[in-house]
Amino acid sequence: GVLADPRLQVYRHLPDGGTELLATNDDWMTDARASVTLGAAARAGAFPWTAGSRDAAMILQLPAGSYSAVATGPAGEEGVVLVEVYSVR
Repeated sequence: GVLADPRLQVYRHLPDGGTELLATNDDWMTDARASVTLGAAARAGAFPWTAGSRDAAMILQLPAGSYSAVATGPAGEEGVVLVEVYSVR
């Protein structure tokens, strides 16, 4: 049941109980900042991605608060995913 082509969405939880979508990524290599993401992952000690992988990844600067990461397939499919969060300076 591994999700082969995950789409990652990050939400901020609002004080009124709602959520706000902050960022979405599907296929990290298609992001304009792919080289920045790859470099940050290496500095954080994350496992390396291969060229052409369909992994989702992003770099966000987030203030203190409550957040959720949601991973689905491009059309909303469900499956097993591994979500990793790193602090990169």
